[in-house]
Amino acid sequence: MTKTHWHYTRTDFLDTVFTMLVSGPVQAISLFGPRRIGKTQFLQYDLAPRAEMYGHKVAYASFWQMPTSPLAILLYELDQAIRADPITTRLARGTLALSPKLRLRDPSRRGEIEIDLSDLKGKAPEDHLLLLDQYCEKLSNQKHPTILLFDEFQEILHAPEANAIMASLRTALDKRKTGLSVVFTGSSQSGLKRVFSQRDAPFFNFATEITLPPLPDAFVTQQLKAFHETYRGRVAAETAQAAFEDFDRNPLMFQIWLNALPLNGFDDAAARAQVTQQMAETGGYDRTWLDLSPIQRAMLRLLAEDVPQPTGQRGHDFLKTLTGTSFTTSQRQKAQKALAQRHLIDNWQGHWHLSDPLLKAWVLARPDRDFS
Repeated sequence: MTKTHWHYTRTDFLDTVFTMLVSGPVQAISLFGPRRIGKTQFLQYDLAPRAEMYGHKVAYASFWQMPTSPLAILLYELDQAIRADPITTRLARGTLALSPKLRLRDPSRRGEIEIDLSDLKGKAPEDHLLLLDQYCEKLSNQKHPTILLFDEFQEILHAPEANAIMASLRTALDKRKTGLSVVFTGSSQSGLKRVFSQRDAPFFNFATEITLPPLPDAFVTQQLKAFHETYRGRVAAETAQAAFEDFDRNPLMFQIWLNALPLNGFDDAAARAQVTQQMAETGGYDRTWLDLSPIQRAMLRLLAEDVPQPTGQRGHDFLKTLTGTSFTTSQRQKAQKALAQRHLIDNWQGHWHLSDPLLKAWVLARPDRDFS
């Protein structure tokens, strides 16, 4: 038995996105969604296989963890797409094992070229930017547009050569409007806005913004079926639905809970406790917590509770009740800014939220005495 029976396909959303990319008037989509709600799985296990099934080449590059320059990742993944290996093979191979020197195909002629990754640490070399354009030309296909999947694209902003790479990529895509289609994903709405909404940015107004929809109740039904096939045990549908709601409909937390049930004698409370413990261990939340000041911890709790006006009167009253201390507006603003700089919170549609839903659940599970 494989693990594929655990994957839930967002069929309706997949149909919409795929149609937009191959038949619609848009060339690019900016797909936003908080961390750990399934954006990467949607790209890798839904959209990419659908595209390949209909004869489209696919290139996938993640900018979340960059072992080297983002330009190196782009060149490597475009090279892999030209080699026409199935997407599943390339994803299994990954990019984290990039050697210090890459051997890539020369898209302008036969043979290979070697790129020293140490050359890509600073300013982007002009010949490598030209190589990026040549790869895009090689992949461009008017009949079956190549689908480029750029995951957590806002992370490219942290690279010193970001503007040069984005400008070259934008030019390459503009030259091939019907031969290349792109999906940019991001878990930071403010980061994505810096990429696509700033007038002086290379990708200003380039992509159509959409949001990954929340999972429907059918996800719970499908997961219970997979659970039964795996463990030959049964979980009451109402118990599972209640857990799903309590976890803010987060698929990862729900799956951790579901698979913890057999290990805890099907005790719901014990399984939920394991979810909290596993989140803390895998996310390093204990270490993060120790690095925060008391007011920063309290502000995390305030934002996790979705308290309106965090730096206004309601925010003041909430923190006074929680901690017994009156924090000034300036103190709260400084704490909020510090949390944003650490990428623990992000501004979505004018409201501050925790960037990681798992961290939010962990913070909400902290006893009030941890904040006093």
